[in-house]
Amino acid sequence: MKLKIKIGVLLLIFFLFLLFMDLYVISVILILILTILYYLNKHVKRKITSFRRRMCIDFMNDNRRNFDIIKIGTPFILDPEYSGKQILDLTSNNQSITSSYLFLIHNYSYLAENRETKILLNPNNRNKKINIYELFCFHPVVQRQLCGKILYIIQLFPLSFEVFSLCGMINGRYNLAQLEDFCKNRNINFRTIN
Repeated sequence: MKLKIKIGVLLLIFFLFLLFMDLYVISVILILILTILYYLNKHVKRKITSFRRRMCIDFMNDNRRNFDIIKIGTPFILDPEYSGKQILDLTSNNQSITSSYLFLIHNYSYLAENRETKILLNPNNRNKKINIYELFCFHPVVQRQLCGKILYIIQLFPLSFEVFSLCGMINGRYNLAQLEDFCKNRNINFRTIN
């Protein structure tokens, strides 16, 4: 909160300086741009909250356990052979391989131990970059590993994520082979669905 107050005071001083220098047009344009960015940022924060509610398991309050199948990747329809099974659906549109890997390593413990369990992946999106919505579904420690010192800026201004991502400041690049190795090391059946 202190950072927001400091930024607000600096912007106020800057706009007063522009007004004092008779640069009314520039100050009005800057105020409009900043207002638009502010409301876009609020909109993205609301969408992140909505996405997080849908994708994240509240392990303290959700007593569902012992799933037969975990679905990851982009959404897909299961074959009839899987009807009647307990399914944990962690799919989302344009989910990257990195996100699929991170969802898997943090949620595979929900699988039943003594039954035949499967991980099903629809790897339509071969992109290795994580997106802003998926980032906030992970534990804060994982978020810090992915973003480092810029995490605080991204939490305040989610619109800045794409800029940092394009600059290569977001870590985490996993591929399909790493996903398969993870499942193989834990004797979990892994299958890709195309």
